[in-house]
Amino acid sequence: MVELRFKRTSTNFTLYTMESQNEDNLITGNSKPVHIKIRNRGRKQITSVIGLSEVYDLKKIMGYYRKKMGCIGSIKDHDVYGRILVLSGDQRQDISEFLYNQGIADKEEITVHGG
Repeated sequence: MVELRFKRTSTNFTLYTMESQNEDNLITGNSKPVHIKIRNRGRKQITSVIGLSEVYDLKKIMGYYRKKMGCIGSIKDHDVYGRILVLSGDQRQDISEFLYNQGIADKEEITVHGG
């Protein structure tokens, strides 16, 4: 397991839906663990992010991450895991830092597999 070392920064955009805000206008957060996995597909690697809460707008998260990091990604519907983020390349460290810095998940909720 990879130890995460980074600090949280503030953001000026909204990655969550209005239903996820409480009366103080704060994000309620992710309630289940987020798993970041890598797999090989031929010569290429694919990073999967599993377990993000349904209150977040995954299209906004994916769009912002693609622009910020310059990688290709998509949202897939999985029979067992629900909606997952699929990113090209080994994005494990970058996506874990992104999720923590944007306040989507805490360090204790993020589990990085592989490596």
